Amino acid sequence: ALEGLIAKKRAIKQGAMRHDNIVSVVGGGMTGESPRRPYFMMEYFDGYTLQRALEATRRAERAARTAHLERLAEGQPSAYRQTWISVRNACELCIQLCDALTYAHVEHGLIHRDIKPANIFLVNAGFNRSMVSLTCLAMSI
Repeated sequence: ALEGLIAKKRAIKQGAMRHDNIVSVVGGGMTGESPRRPYFMMEYFDGYTLQRALEATRRAERAARTAHLERLAEGQPSAYRQTWISVRNACELCIQLCDALTYAHVEHGLIHRDIKPANIFLVNAGFNRSMVSLTCLAMSI
């Protein structure tokens, strides 16, 4: 069991996991201060976490709903449209996430253990599309 854990750590540290939807580890080590702590360096992405996107969407949704109700109360016409992600885009993101998790588990024997919106990174893929990149996979070892 210990050899398997060491091999998994080595695979992550050496960046052996290559998948379009998993953030690659490009380095790591131990901090110099006491107490010493392990760290990983990951590739840089221009984007934001799913948590941040959901919070921004909720704020925009509340503001739009409030403005809509205020216009109606004043007797003005108002069109209200929800701003949540489309079902099609949500399904595409879920498929990418499942593909990444399957790859990590089947090819490298890793289980993420901390899947949450803060660990799902959305990267602009152009044409109004996002691409998922799963982060914090190192926590699964």
